[in-house]
Amino acid sequence: LGTDFGSFSGFDIISTAEGTNAAFAVSNSTLYSIDLQTGAAANLGTIGSDGKTYQGLATVANALFAPTVVSVTPNNTGSSAIYDITGANRVAVNLDNNPSVASSAAFDNFVGLYEVADSSGGIDANGDGIVELLPGDAAYARAAIANRVNNVNIRAGGNASNDTTPTNFGNVFLTGGKFYAPFVIANLGNLTPEEFLAQNPNNQAATKIDDRVAYFGISSANPDGASHLRSLGNNTFGFEDLPGNLGNSDNDFNDAVFQIGFKVS
Repeated sequence: LGTDFGSFSGFDIISTAEGTNAAFAVSNSTLYSIDLQTGAAANLGTIGSDGKTYQGLATVANALFAPTVVSVTPNNTGSSAIYDITGANRVAVNLDNNPSVASSAAFDNFVGLYEVADSSGGIDANGDGIVELLPGDAAYARAAIANRVNNVNIRAGGNASNDTTPTNFGNVFLTGGKFYAPFVIANLGNLTPEEFLAQNPNNQAATKIDDRVAYFGISSANPDGASHLRSLGNNTFGFEDLPGNLGNSDNDFNDAVFQIGFKVS
């Protein structure tokens, strides 16, 4: 292998039930994934005492593959979340917890997933392997929602009878070798994300509290510039659905609570 493993303070190889391997190493508080064919090491970011945490890393038990959740900052400044399933060919997705159990909101919110190119949240809009859109770019929200994972539909908050349960979430599969990130559309109600884009194609910031706006785990992608996602622990996240630019957000981050589980299929 081309990697000098002597420079790493920790190293682990995990085998899934399907016989595929995932390798991770830590050096000087930096987390790396290791390509077992070439020995190349990819920097996944810093871990340790700087407020970042990595959840579910290299965890495979009873055929469960919990993908890396990177750049999660579980404190009052909010957080971002990227699901890394690059170590699997395909994964089945389930809702470990019913969002209605923990969600408390006046609005009926919608949570979905969209594909990103890497852990920074960039989007390869045309599939050419090049990141064309970064969080904060004008067309970022439109591209993210237009290319969302169509069958990941989580409704939470507001009318509890409309909340998505683990049962009605259904059978959902994600293509492996990719990164995914969550988004929320505040106050979507019974509309679809596509109908939202027809109403607010540029994802303009709210001018009144009940405006429909899409928010992302990456703060720079949000039209109000505020944090809208927080880690609640145990791979559970909560979105804040109130706009941060109007001065009336309660910042309780319990308006759309979800926990996504992954299983190698």
